[in-house]
Amino acid sequence: MNLDPGVKKGLAVAFVICLILASCLALLHVGKGNESSGPLTSTIFDIYEEDGMVHFNYESDYMFDEYLKKGSVYSQGLTDYLADNITVGKSIHIHKNQFCSALMVEKETGDGFYTGRNFDYFYSEPAIVHTSPEGGYSSVSIVDMSMAGDIGESIDDRAKNTVYNALPYIPLDGVNEKGVFACINVVHNADPINESESIKTPIFITSTIRLILDNASTTQEAVDLVMGYNLNYEVNCHLFVCDRSGDSRSIEVVDNRTVVTPTEIMTNHYITVEGADTPISESSRERYDTLEAALESKPAMSEDDVKAALISVQQTDSDRMHFTRWSSVYNLDSCSAVVWIVSPQNEEGEMDYDTPHRFSI
Repeated sequence: MNLDPGVKKGLAVAFVICLILASCLALLHVGKGNESSGPLTSTIFDIYEEDGMVHFNYESDYMFDEYLKKGSVYSQGLTDYLADNITVGKSIHIHKNQFCSALMVEKETGDGFYTGRNFDYFYSEPAIVHTSPEGGYSSVSIVDMSMAGDIGESIDDRAKNTVYNALPYIPLDGVNEKGVFACINVVHNADPINESESIKTPIFITSTIRLILDNASTTQEAVDLVMGYNLNYEVNCHLFVCDRSGDSRSIEVVDNRTVVTPTEIMTNHYITVEGADTPISESSRERYDTLEAALESKPAMSEDDVKAALISVQQTDSDRMHFTRWSSVYNLDSCSAVVWIVSPQNEEGEMDYDTPHRFSI
């Protein structure tokens, strides 16, 4: 077909215009992608109170994949990363929790496992964090709000405070939709963690719990993930990881090397024999032995039995430095939990074991 020269010229111009528009759209797409991975500028959570507990729900991107690319060294490094990228310049305050206990036990019904956990510190404000990362697993975890905001801050004030964007980075215990549980305990009398393999990115120890909850479907996958990074913290901590098959292990750093050991109990001393030269504190040994005796006398437990085991190692020191701030029992099959806390109205810091707070993913 012969086209009029004017028509041909018009088609040519239209083709060039289409090419230019396509190029512009491509550039806009690239620009949008770069913008989405830039620093946050507003809050990324919904906050609400339910069953006597504060809940944070994160459905927006909290940029954890970006953190895993960059990493951080020690608590100041994490604080700086968060201030520059997540919290709009605001700083968090990492606590060095001192006396914590954890255990895993088969359910007396024979259809799965419970994990129990005491978080011990001189003060805390626990909250429940719900996350649903794109391409990862949904999870629920417990955080200490006093690491981020002011003590006693109202929900309305917290709803507007970008410092709470950081909470997904500092979970202390939690479970994901695959039934993988993880928590962190201090190791008494051990050297700070500072792994330094040059090919690995350094990440802060609490962020390994987020790494596990977002990405691991089994304990073995959790171990493999953690082994891919250099762990660091000013104090020594170890991780307790369990899955719904009953595979429970410690992940510990001894002489700046990660070691994994099967265990059903964790308090505040090394589980691995490679840490045998590190002195065991009297408190840690006593609580470990108490939980061990509980498991020996009752190798399968009900939720109430796990609660009783946690109460048996509750910390109530009169110096007000080592109080149990929450006790939690996780059902790894239903991916749900119950937590008991210190009532905000209790000035003596006594746990309220009569009021259970239940939550799930």
